[in-house]
This record gives sequence, structure tokens and C-alpha cells, in this order.
Amino acid sequence: TTPSHMPGTVFSYDTSASHVLAALVEKITGKKLIDYVRDKGLKISDEAYFITDNENVSQGGSGLLALPYDALIMADMLMNNGVSDGERVLSDKFARSMTLFQVPNHARGAFPAEQQGYGYHVWRTQRNGFMLYGLAGQLAACFPDKNLILVTTADATDRKGGVQLIFDAFFDEIYDMLDKSSEVVNLDDAAKGLGLAALNSGETYDVNKTYIFDDNKMGLTSLVITTGHSGGMMRLIFGDDAQDIAFGFGEQMYGGFEKYNCPYAASAGWCGSKNLIIKINLIGEFVGKIFIQLYFSENGELTVFMRKTEESKFNEYSGFAQGSEQEFI
Repeated sequence: TTPSHMPGTVFSYDTSASHVLAALVEKITGKKLIDYVRDKGLKISDEAYFITDNENVSQGGSGLLALPYDALIMADMLMNNGVSDGERVLSDKFARSMTLFQVPNHARGAFPAEQQGYGYHVWRTQRNGFMLYGLAGQLAACFPDKNLILVTTADATDRKGGVQLIFDAFFDEIYDMLDKSSEVVNLDDAAKGLGLAALNSGETYDVNKTYIFDDNKMGLTSLVITTGHSGGMMRLIFGDDAQDIAFGFGEQMYGGFEKYNCPYAASAGWCGSKNLIIKINLIGEFVGKIFIQLYFSENGELTVFMRKTEESKFNEYSGFAQGSEQEFI
């Protein structure tokens, strides 16, 4: 990857450098990166693993799949200057250097939480904190002044500034209240019910139609949709490929994108009798959502708009298509 400017001058978030670092670790040690991390003394879960690239190299910059508890273990090790569960994992000097301000990033950060400077693969953040900062709100944020760690698993890819909203809520409801009240917030109780929010308009319409489409950049050739009181099913056909999507009204329906081996949870809501909005949450190794809006015209035409927030895949779910109802005789 060709640098965009002279290295060592202006901060630039560089996942390719992290990927190369992972490749170097694996080449030098002869171990997979996840095994090396465990051998160093971090007692992360058996479920944790790294996605690999086409050369079977662990994607150190973006490929770690792990539990929130694993993120807590790594953050706690840095809070304790390289010590995890009584064992030294990193030297005290290096662990401290990782979390200190090494380079300014104010001009490149999108909001205050990520404009406070950068260490070694560790972001500085507000309230004299530092964080392990994953995509779209997957956070392990450490606040030494309060001996406090915040771990979240989120997907804010569809909400500009969504990560800052997480921090703002955390500061307002927890951080700033610690010195004002002796009451302990039961976060387990507070978290109950949080999860994938389902769309729900309160109104439903019965549809059973098939549409064929004019040429469009998505390659969508036809669509079959059936809806009822509790949900529906939609089949999208892109040339020779077909994808079925089940969705619920007020609840999630689960399925998978076979092409990408990606599970999903989908819900939908009507905006009047002409507009149907479908929200599809991607689950597992892909972070993001797909939004589909269907506009049913009175003349039998269907306008389709799709938007995806996933970074590199699902490109066929992005754009407009215009179709007409297919009558069967």
C-alpha cells in the first residue's frame, strides 16, 4: 500500500500497517496470532479468533472476533501497565507508552472522542482516557482517573456520530455521577432488553406480488414479496443468484446470506400503505446493516432503494431500481 504522505509526519489511520505487523508476528514466531496472544498470558476465551486473508495471514488490523469479556481482559491488562491476572504480559515501559499521547490526530478525527491523540494502536479519548477502538462502537475504553473500563459491542455504521453518542451517554449517566451518589448502578439490569431493535409501525398490509426490473447498477432483475400481519418474505434475484430475506413486524426474523456466509436479523415497518422499510442487521464477521425501501405505486410500478453500511462487501445492495408488476395468467 503506497503511503499517502511522508511517514512519521501527519497521523493517518492505517489498517494495512496493522495487517503487516500481524504477518510479521506469525512469520517470526511460527504461530497463529491468536495462539501467540494466548501464549503471552492473556486468558481470552476459546471463542476468540482472527479472520484470515487469502494468504492465511490473520487480519490483525480488522479481523478479531471476540467476546466483550475478551476486550475487557485486554483493556484491564493495559490499565495495569502490562499485567494480566497477576502475570506480566508486556513490559511496564512499553505498556505505558502504548496508551500515552504519541501523535496528534485532531485534524483527522471525526468527533471529540477520537480527536484526543493516538498511542501505539491505542486511541486517546476524553476524560484522560484511552481505548481499544473497534469499528462502529466496539469499544474497550479505559479511564484511569476513575479506575473504570467501559466495554460496548455496537453497530453505529448507519448513525453518523453514533460512537460519540455512546460516550456522551456514558459520561452523563455513569462517569459524571460516580462522585455525586453512593448508589451503585446495576448495569446488568440496565442492559436487559438492549439489543437489535426491531422496526414496528403498528400497521400492516397484505402484499403478494412479483416485479421485474429495468437495467440497474445493482443487477437486480426481479423481486417477489409476500407480507402479512406478523411479517413477510422477499426474494431478490440478481441474474442467476437469488437471496431470500425473511422479516418481522415488531420482531426480528433470522436467516442468512448464502453468498457471504453471513447470518442476519431483519425487521420491517410500513410508512403508510405505499412505503415498506426493511432493516437487515448483519451478524458475525461482517459489521453493518442493509436498508431496503420499497415504494408501491398505484400503477403497478415498484421503486426500490437499497443502502448498505458494511465496508467492502454486499455492493449489490446499494442503489436504485425501477420495476413493474409481473402478471401471471
